[in-house]
Amino acid sequence: MSDTQRNFLILGALALAGVMFSGAFGTGAGIAFLLLNAAFAVLIVWFLITLYQRNSGTIALMPATPRLVMQAASAGVLILVVTGMFHLPFLPPPFGWSADYPVVFWGLLLGCAFAVWWAWQQRTSRW
Repeated sequence: MSDTQRNFLILGALALAGVMFSGAFGTGAGIAFLLLNAAFAVLIVWFLITLYQRNSGTIALMPATPRLVMQAASAGVLILVVTGMFHLPFLPPPFGWSADYPVVFWGLLLGCAFAVWWAWQQRTSRW
């Protein structure tokens, strides 16, 4: 068994244990899940900022329409991810709405992702 297979088996066992014992740990599991969600949101924001910084010269040379579409869609992705993944009781209703309206959430997220892809294709292929 390779190291990669062993690591995946360990991750699978930890995930299975987390699912099986999530009711037993209650508040601790809820806090850990909230921290993992926050870390995931920070990771996505960091990735998009790094991607923007690496390609800022190319983005600046794009025509106005694709550039604005890409920037607005990227902001939409950030807003959807941050507001969609946290379901906190003290925040107003728009926060944490991805569990209540999953089709709308994923539709908007895929639409924004497609807009970013379309704008980048406008820059690279000159359709």
